[in-house]
Amino acid sequence: MATKHAENSSQPRIGLNRPDQVLLVIVCMGIGFLYGNIWSGQVVAEQLSLKVADQAEQHFHLDKDQVIEIHGELGLSRIEIKNHRVRFLSSPCQSQFCVRQGWVQHGGETLACLPNKIVLHLQGKENAFDSINF
Repeated sequence: MATKHAENSSQPRIGLNRPDQVLLVIVCMGIGFLYGNIWSGQVVAEQLSLKVADQAEQHFHLDKDQVIEIHGELGLSRIEIKNHRVRFLSSPCQSQFCVRQGWVQHGGETLACLPNKIVLHLQGKENAFDSINF
């Protein structure tokens, strides 16, 4: 008759051994380092640059919460500035990609409603991107 201890030893061991635990800690620390130095190091934008088709560029400071109504080629687009962030609230385009892009807040980020020919570009002391292509 086998003992209970012998029966359990044939079961595969579940869990992490010591080297696996050390490796897991090192990987987690590496991800934390990357997050702190690369992904979250972006400077919040200070100003919105708004361009409509061939019209003159307009600038808005992000410290004042407001809703801006802009007439583009298709009709009225509404842009919201709130808590130093910017988004399209509404636009007359069919796809609504501009509205679904959501909030942006870092220097260098861009929102665009191409059918309505409206481009929003955030400017800060430092930009998150060197250039953006559509």
